Amino acid sequence: MNFRENHRIQKLLLLFITVMVITSLAAGCTGGINLPGFQKETPVEPPVQPDAKSALGAITFRAHVPANPAVETITLEILDEVTGLALNPKRYEMAPSGENQFEINIPIALGSLVKYRYIRTGERTAVEYTAGGQQIRYRMFQVSGPSIVEDIIAGWTDAHYAGPTGRITGQVIDAATNTPIPSALVTAGGSQAFTASDGSFLLEGLIPGTHNLVAASLDGLFKTFQQGAVVAENATTPAPLFVEMAKLVKVTFVAQIPVGEVKGLPLRLVGSSYALGNTFADLDGGMSVIASRAPVMPTIAEDIYSLTLELPAGLDLRYKYTLGDGFWNSEHYTDGAFRTRQLIVPDADLTVTDIIESWKIGTFAPVTFTVTVPQDTLPEDIVSIQFNPFGWTAPIPMWPLGNNQWLYVLNGPLDFFSELKYRYCRNDQCGVADDSSTHDLSTQGKAITLTVEGQNVQDTINSWANWSSFTNSTTIIAPEITAVGPDFVAGVELNPNYNPVWQPYFANGLQNIKSLGANWAIFTPTWSYTRANPPVMEQVAGRDALWTDITAAIQSANQAGLHSAIFPRIQADMLANDIWTEANPDAGWWETWFSSYRTFALHHADLAAQTQASMLILGGPDITPALPDGMLPNVEPSGVPEDAGERWQNLVTEVRGRYTGQIAWALPYPFPATPLPEDFDQFDALYIVFNARLTENNDPAEAELQESFAALLDANVLPVVEESGIPVILALDYPSANGAASGCVQISDQCLPFDLLNQPTPDLPEVQVDLQEQADIYNAAFNAMITRPWINGVVSVGYYPPAALQDTSASIHGKPAADVLWYWFPKIIGQ
Repeated sequence: MNFRENHRIQKLLLLFITVMVITSLAAGCTGGINLPGFQKETPVEPPVQPDAKSALGAITFRAHVPANPAVETITLEILDEVTGLALNPKRYEMAPSGENQFEINIPIALGSLVKYRYIRTGERTAVEYTAGGQQIRYRMFQVSGPSIVEDIIAGWTDAHYAGPTGRITGQVIDAATNTPIPSALVTAGGSQAFTASDGSFLLEGLIPGTHNLVAASLDGLFKTFQQGAVVAENATTPAPLFVEMAKLVKVTFVAQIPVGEVKGLPLRLVGSSYALGNTFADLDGGMSVIASRAPVMPTIAEDIYSLTLELPAGLDLRYKYTLGDGFWNSEHYTDGAFRTRQLIVPDADLTVTDIIESWKIGTFAPVTFTVTVPQDTLPEDIVSIQFNPFGWTAPIPMWPLGNNQWLYVLNGPLDFFSELKYRYCRNDQCGVADDSSTHDLSTQGKAITLTVEGQNVQDTINSWANWSSFTNSTTIIAPEITAVGPDFVAGVELNPNYNPVWQPYFANGLQNIKSLGANWAIFTPTWSYTRANPPVMEQVAGRDALWTDITAAIQSANQAGLHSAIFPRIQADMLANDIWTEANPDAGWWETWFSSYRTFALHHADLAAQTQASMLILGGPDITPALPDGMLPNVEPSGVPEDAGERWQNLVTEVRGRYTGQIAWALPYPFPATPLPEDFDQFDALYIVFNARLTENNDPAEAELQESFAALLDANVLPVVEESGIPVILALDYPSANGAASGCVQISDQCLPFDLLNQPTPDLPEVQVDLQEQADIYNAAFNAMITRPWINGVVSVGYYPPAALQDTSASIHGKPAADVLWYWFPKIIGQ
């Protein structure tokens, strides 16, 4: 997100960013939460209690560190991704074994995939950083027998590396079929990347030396690959990785809840695999597992649950049973320690029988939360509760009682906090769809004091933020409509600001789109710029939907009877500024950019082909400076190579070799300073994202808006249509905010870019919600469009799939503008 366009907006939004950074630090980004009784250095014992059948191997971890103060120690952290990387690490203090070298020997079960990192402890704790200046999430090591693991530490939180670097590139390929594997996790030197559709990966900015290169499946579908890789200064190390697919076996988990506990509550199985709720991302509160993404286990008796899964043989599965997620309401040993179980999946079907010892830690009694929600809560909504012990953690679905009441019993961990803050929200969308009383950006939530006696907390939510179903009926003025036919694109484009908590709610959102009479859903999967020099665009878990995320969402669209289009976007919000501001674009920079964009485009062409999407949309404002004669946002020449036109033609030809469906080119309107592409005949349609100023009037009549639409379409869009000779789809991008029709939503006498209003975003008190203005804009657009047969589709931009909102964003989900689509779409396509 580019905050430079408005300095005063930047100051306002900086508060939001600061709060998130503070929360992240509190959640353990610097090496774990120091809760009483947690994170103690442990004796040299296995990090996870192994299965009784598992043999152990002696593993020596040897770390080569930068010059280290004599008074400070180096500690190995073996991490628990199920509970939370920051929340339950096992720490092993290492012994000096040479100059700037430390090591320790630990027995670990054979077959284990160890996730670990190093910290430096002294007056403060410092976590290791990559040579590229990013905090290491974790390294990986596959245990196949007694081994020595050699690691080079580039830098620390307080001492970043400033020397030369190199990189590893390669592909992960199925050895049996020679087919590439997308979305594999590859790590080396603490850096990590997810493979693209062609199996390719790039690990940029590695310190020179030998690194342990590991490729692992998010669900264990192929056997983990591991080998050493030598990285030289300013050089690229090629690494083709041929992997063996794993055999699937049936594993039945049978769990008995603790004696005396309430029976029949929803019990979830959470774990280290994608299918058990692991997002492989750093979520709120230092967690990686989302409760609503994990399976609920069916009951086979009052206190016994059972679930059968197909799992790959050899998978190192870390798992636990929970009434919440991996941290809240999860199982513990009787001594209060977190219990994370380990199963090395055998090569034959298996039944695992587990007895849950306890849900509790210490002496504090459970807290029962009962909440009554407003009458206008939608029947499909699920009420979630979110806790704030040291920063907001991931939301957890509550249990419905009926009659607008919801229940949640929190057993633990409680003894580590004297006070616990919490809030309620709809569909896990805390911070967006909250209880109005706790929606403020700076809110710490409601608070209770924890005691050794049980508590019953009863709350009433008077209203939801950004929601009310009690709105005026929508009046639609329209002529008699002659159906265009089912080939007309009546579509809804999804908000690109993906969050993993959206995933369980896609199906409902897509069914809502279908109920409006739409026949298309336009998905906007993203990659992120993670470096500017050289430019690196890649998938970042938690920010960008991974391959499995987006394929599941498109499958839901297919099941809803919708055509799918894929409009991939590139995010720059991980950079301090926009990519085009931070870049130093010489010839080498542009060569790297075009190579990265080629991988990005072909990845989404393969995605479109595999999911049988009906259209792929390329272009858009993200890449305008890279077009021939490209201009930067400040209207200066971008310095794009002279052969840019040829590069784009070749890329589109390659895309067509991967994907045989329709390909559209996206153009923003008003059209940018960069000249429009000359080779329109390469495309099947133009996708014009339209958010032009329609009036100078603060309270325009709908007739005025319709007249403006007609004039702009005829004066500016029609000539492009006539020149290109290809169909045009009009994508309307107007927020439900006062001033949207004038093209200027004001804040502190400045015009706010519309995309900054899309969720998630902090509430801006100066910006007023105007649902009617958005509805009027849509109805005016339809009235202008219906008399212009050269327009072949209309799309609503910015749809927020997980929840209906009545905010200032462009999403029409739950707004009067949706009624406009419901009126027009079926009549246009002849339903």
